[in-house]
Amino acid sequence: IGLVAPAEVKLEEWRLQACKALQQIGEEVYRSDFTSSTFMSEVIIDGKCLAVDVAGSWLKWWRTNGREGTIAYIDYPLNPLSVEGQQWTKSLQRAVQDHHQGRWYVHGYGPLLSSQSAEIQEFFPYLVVATVCTVLLISICFTRSALWSLRALLCLFWMLAVLWCLSSLVFPEGLYYIVPSMMLP
Repeated sequence: IGLVAPAEVKLEEWRLQACKALQQIGEEVYRSDFTSSTFMSEVIIDGKCLAVDVAGSWLKWWRTNGREGTIAYIDYPLNPLSVEGQQWTKSLQRAVQDHHQGRWYVHGYGPLLSSQSAEIQEFFPYLVVATVCTVLLISICFTRSALWSLRALLCLFWMLAVLWCLSSLVFPEGLYYIVPSMMLP
């Protein structure tokens, strides 16, 4: 989670506000075993607020346009493409929106995959319907026969079914696991 402090607030005050917000986020996120102890940043470590700056740590503060910020890392083992992982990601994003102190955003490989997978699953039926309509329309226009058009549609469904079965056998965890994160938008 990227944490950016508002420009008008003192860093010490914001640090305490951000820590309290992260603790509330840890309580509200979907799953009983997820707690604020999974967060690690300059603001919170192991669910406890840091009152002093941890100088020299690898959890650095950064400054941009007169504002300071840090990153809260989350170490939580969960498959972001599973239904439970998608629910957890949405829950985390909602909780961050409800409790942010400044400009906060959820970023990372897991949330990115989860969001993309959810969108693909949401729009896939529309893609199938559009493909069927397009193939049927083009086929009817060129062959002037409904029978040949339905035959072409049957061949298309057969090829898609075989492709889906083969990809499920070859990539049982999903296709996203073989695509490097740098290739995703």
